[in-house]
Amino acid sequence: MFKKQEQVIRNKASLGTLEYNDIHDIVEYLIKAKSAKIKTIGIYDSDDIAQEVRVKCFKIINKFSSSKGSAVNFFGVCIDNSLTDLKEDTRCDEVMSVSIVYLTSKVFVNIMRILIIVKNIVVF
Repeated sequence: MFKKQEQVIRNKASLGTLEYNDIHDIVEYLIKAKSAKIKTIGIYDSDDIAQEVRVKCFKIINKFSSSKGSAVNFFGVCIDNSLTDLKEDTRCDEVMSVSIVYLTSKVFVNIMRILIIVKNIVVF
């Protein structure tokens, strides 16, 4: 499917001149294929997800080596990892928000107890 583009990517990678424009079509195809069933992840909608994945692919573009395999496989793994990271980050955020609400309510209860104790001391 991407045979001509794959050859260009291999050549540019070996010369150290690989740019995001060279991998754009492959990355966009893989994003659509791998995130087609995902509408949202936490607060991220499908556009946000795609943008986060693009940024990850852009950051690792210089790590691609034709000796490691095809660009489709390399960036496919990058996209898989990015989606997994987003899901894990979202789970952590959800746990943190629940923990903060729980702690906030515990702190509030303790403050109220202290106020009641102080009020009773002042009254008597």
